[in-house]
Amino acid sequence: MLLQQGAPLAEQSPAIDHGNALSRMMLVVADSTAVAERLTAMGFAHEPVNARGIFFVKDPDGYRLEIMQRETERPTG
Repeated sequence: MLLQQGAPLAEQSPAIDHGNALSRMMLVVADSTAVAERLTAMGFAHEPVNARGIFFVKDPDGYRLEIMQRETERPTG
């Protein structure tokens, strides 16, 4: 899992200047509700999962991560 509890990354590396690069990152998952439940169990606060299976959580540096449930399997070929 990307997020780890413990010392924020800012304590481990130089501070990141927000606003001059990455604004957010999107992660596509199979089950966003299960990911939200796991993050809650790990102590991370996050927004509620919406009807489309999307929610946001902040990483230890304060960047927004968008968690999005992937659509059903697409046909191949």
